[in-house]
Amino acid sequence: MITIDTVTDPRTCRSLWEHCTPNDSFFDLWPVRWAFAHHFKHPLCFIHARDGHKTLGFLPLCHEPEADRYVYFPGETWGGKTWLEQNRITADSHTVWQAMLESAPGEVNLNYLLPPSITGLLPLIHKDDTGYLFYPGTSGFHVENHLRGFSTKSLKNMAKELSGFARRGLTLHLDRFEDLDTLFSMNRERFGASSYFSDPRFLNAFKSLATWLKIQGLLRVVTLCVEGNIAAVDMAALWKDQYVVLAGGTHPDYPGIAKAINLYHMDWACRTHLREVDFLCGDFNWKERFHLTPRPLYALSSLRKEDLQKREPLSA
Repeated sequence: MITIDTVTDPRTCRSLWEHCTPNDSFFDLWPVRWAFAHHFKHPLCFIHARDGHKTLGFLPLCHEPEADRYVYFPGETWGGKTWLEQNRITADSHTVWQAMLESAPGEVNLNYLLPPSITGLLPLIHKDDTGYLFYPGTSGFHVENHLRGFSTKSLKNMAKELSGFARRGLTLHLDRFEDLDTLFSMNRERFGASSYFSDPRFLNAFKSLATWLKIQGLLRVVTLCVEGNIAAVDMAALWKDQYVVLAGGTHPDYPGIAKAINLYHMDWACRTHLREVDFLCGDFNWKERFHLTPRPLYALSSLRKEDLQKREPLSA
């Protein structure tokens, strides 16, 4: 028998999250999620399906008042979508999943979902976006081997740009925490109102996340300077053997500097023998040009309670 519990108390929600989430990914960590939840302050609505004490399914939602809908926790919406990736569909069967959705108080919109393992859900989802990853092991942990897949023209152009920066005194600096403020400001200057950091909630969430990562020894701040000036800053996290590049900013006076900092991440990951570098989603052409491995993520959108109740229940 399926029993559905709706949980709103933050402490109980955390216990449920840590019990039901496998911690296979950086994005599975509660403190990563809570950094955003704390600043967005969307009411929690965690749905737990169980049979006695056995968990059958878990759907961590929160209410987004601006759109009057329920989205994946922590509800850090920007441009109509949540931002954190690798959200999970957790259910023993399609029947359990449908029961959880039907218990949601309103419309449900889920973004950046990992592919579900439940066959019956596939018709309900559609491709949301594409994440891009670099796997150092496929290149024998030598970035030079990966670059051999580039065209001769691309390699020549890249070498020309990098040598130009070297002649102008390119220097690398690591873990200068204060450079994060420069990252945020450069990002806002480049993207304007389209920058996540133009929203004070996002900005403060990233600052809280950076502080927690630093305390845990998981934060990496990578800064490239040219002629003594900050040209690029990236914020990344190293969790187990997963390296996640979370955000970046570049100075407009140094076009091409993004290639240099991205190559640094890839080379460092090879030298450190990491399993993967996650450059996340985002429609930036360089990710395809760098021959990164695409990983589709999915969405399940505009599911209203009355729509779900009209559907024929599927067998488990």
